Amino acid sequence: MTGTNPTTAPDTTGDEPTTGGSEGTSGEPEMVSYTMDIQPIWEKMGAGGCVASCHVSGGIAEYTTVLLDAANSYATTVDKTSPSVPTLKIVAPGSANDSYLWHKINDTFTEVGGVGTKMPQGGSLSADELALVKAWIDGGALP
Repeated sequence: MTGTNPTTAPDTTGDEPTTGGSEGTSGEPEMVSYTMDIQPIWEKMGAGGCVASCHVSGGIAEYTTVLLDAANSYATTVDKTSPSVPTLKIVAPGSANDSYLWHKINDTFTEVGGVGTKMPQGGSLSADELALVKAWIDGGALP
């Protein structure tokens, strides 16, 4: 995983410093970087991807205020009220379960009153990508 916050000094438990995996050897969750780990997910899918066709100015997404291009994505998603389900944030720092984005990519959006289709349209995120997004949100959705 890129953008991690590796431990540089040995801890007092005798474990080796860590730089990868979802949890360090100390049991602490590993930091996920929005810029290094999450933004590339939005950009990876080519012509049918989040950024290429929908979530950009003039894109086909119903709510184009949720922009996922590198210049706008963090500011338009984190701690912003979901236009589809106003009782949820698009990304609720610290809680994937309270984040509409999580429900859209995890195909549970109808369970929380959401509408439309699963994201990304015409594709799916891998289990590793879903785990990264969840870890980022649950870890406080830091930039």
